[in-house]
Amino acid sequence: MNLLSLNHLWFLKIMFLNYFLFWLQGEQFGTTEATEAFFAMTRLFQSKDVLLRRMVYLGIKEMSSIAEDVIIVTSSLTKDMTGKETLYRASAIRALCSITDVCFMVLF
Repeated sequence: MNLLSLNHLWFLKIMFLNYFLFWLQGEQFGTTEATEAFFAMTRLFQSKDVLLRRMVYLGIKEMSSIAEDVIIVTSSLTKDMTGKETLYRASAIRALCSITDVCFMVLF
């Protein structure tokens, strides 16, 4: 097992633990924490690991209502939505819908 795959396993474990603690246990991120975690997660868009990318989409979808400036990731999500890789398409669409809902609600 190479170092890159170990990092993917580590990121998956951390993201799963965050998901479990914060959403399933009822804990809440503050706005600053959510924004920092949100933009840290967006760096993982470069990964080709399917499970890790799905966790990234889930995290983006869940944090979009708490974090600030989430509209910035729409170009990455649109690229995944229209790209050749069909494994990412549905998750990208769900994340994009939740981001645009939140951003448009703030405008009105």
